[in-house]
Amino acid sequence: MKNQICEAMERYGASNLSNKQLLTVLLNGNKKLPALFEENYLSDSTDQLDILEIAGLTFDELKSRGKLTDSETARIVAGIEIGIRVATANERKERIKINDPSDAAKLLQKRLQFLTHEELVAVLLNSKHEVISSRLISRGALTSSIVDPREIFSYALSKHACFVIVGHNHPSGHSSPSQEDEVFTAILEAAGKILGIYLLDSIIIGRGEYYSFAEAGKVDSNND
Repeated sequence: MKNQICEAMERYGASNLSNKQLLTVLLNGNKKLPALFEENYLSDSTDQLDILEIAGLTFDELKSRGKLTDSETARIVAGIEIGIRVATANERKERIKINDPSDAAKLLQKRLQFLTHEELVAVLLNSKHEVISSRLISRGALTSSIVDPREIFSYALSKHACFVIVGHNHPSGHSSPSQEDEVFTAILEAAGKILGIYLLDSIIIGRGEYYSFAEAGKVDSNND
């Protein structure tokens, strides 16, 4: 079967292969592959959505659900990561300017909206609101992520940033802020004013939606 897939790839190109066929190639035609398609994973009707769900699984979740070895899991994770890096290559070459909260949300959604666990990302900007760096700050549980503000601002200081945007996802898919989100954003904004590295926005990513503290008027507009 693997030979047939490789022949099809050579003749018609990888873009014409299904997600199932591409994963089969990554796993060298391993017979364990069908376990990945339980619970409607990669069904014909929702192929695009389900591959995004697989991309959002942690290493351990993918290994467990797919009944894969460490090396098999690593091959899939590596293949997905290469795809993400290729898709965002131009963005890394050219500095992205954040003109409004929707620009920041679009940037964050690529990484966060389909994750089944919570992650918090810091995005650093220069005086022109151009992205100069971004980094994962915390990978938390499904319900909360404990973050030390000092980690965010020490990172910002090391990159000589003027502004910072923080973004995290709600694995539930809903972007409404919790009380914990409100308090954390207020702490970051106060710390930023003291350090002179201002919090431009705090954004919560849901599935197909986002919540911006700046848009809601909960971050000081004078920060920018």
